[in-house]
Amino acid sequence: MIQRKIKELDEKLKIGRNYKINYIASKPNKNGTNKFEGILVKKINEYYLFENKEYKECFLKVDFVTGQYRIKEVGY
Repeated sequence: MIQRKIKELDEKLKIGRNYKINYIASKPNKNGTNKFEGILVKKINEYYLFENKEYKECFLKVDFVTGQYRIKEVGY
């Protein structure tokens, strides 16, 4: 079931588009990114690679489908 949801998310997200990502799990994420906005650069096996003017960031695909992070497409 998780693999099916990941496949659906892969089809929905488009390389070159701008996305806003928020950490939404119940406890604060002290060791990772809480908020990030950037362009989807690449889909790599279990990860998505995003970049903005300041840095690049990778997120696990499974974290989006299990509710750790929320992703939303935003305008440039």
